[in-house]
Amino acid sequence: MAWLLGRICDIPIHPQHRLIIWRAAIKTNFLIGNFQTANNLINFLLPIPGLPEQPILLRMQEKCKQENFKETHSPYPTKAVYPMCFQTGRLIKYGKCYMCTVCNATFHPSFRKTLCSFCLGKLDTIEYNPNPN
Repeated sequence: MAWLLGRICDIPIHPQHRLIIWRAAIKTNFLIGNFQTANNLINFLLPIPGLPEQPILLRMQEKCKQENFKETHSPYPTKAVYPMCFQTGRLIKYGKCYMCTVCNATFHPSFRKTLCSFCLGKLDTIEYNPNPN
C-alpha cells in the first residue's frame, strides 16, 4: 500500500486530489517506518505556501531524521525501480516505453497511441535500463 501510494503521487491528476494522495502516502510510509520515503514526500509538500499541516510535517521530518531515515519496509517490490504504466497501473519491466513530453506520464509499449491520455501531450519512445551497472 505504501509503495502504491508513492507511485500514485506521480500520476498527473487534479492538484487538490494529488495533495490528498501525497498526504496519505506520507502518513502510510511514516507509520510503517519508511522514514526516508516519508521524508522525501514531506520535502515535496513543505514548499507549498499556506499549508495548514506544515508544523505537523516539520515534526514528522524531525522524527525521520532521529530514525536515521531508515526504511523498515522497502517501498519498492524489487531493487530496480520500474516505470509504471499510467493507463493500466502495471509496472513496465523491460527497456522500452512511451513517455509524455508534457507531464512525463509513462505508458506500456502496447499502448498504441501518439498522445497522452491525461494531458494530450506528444508521446516519445524511451529506452531505460532498470539495473544500471
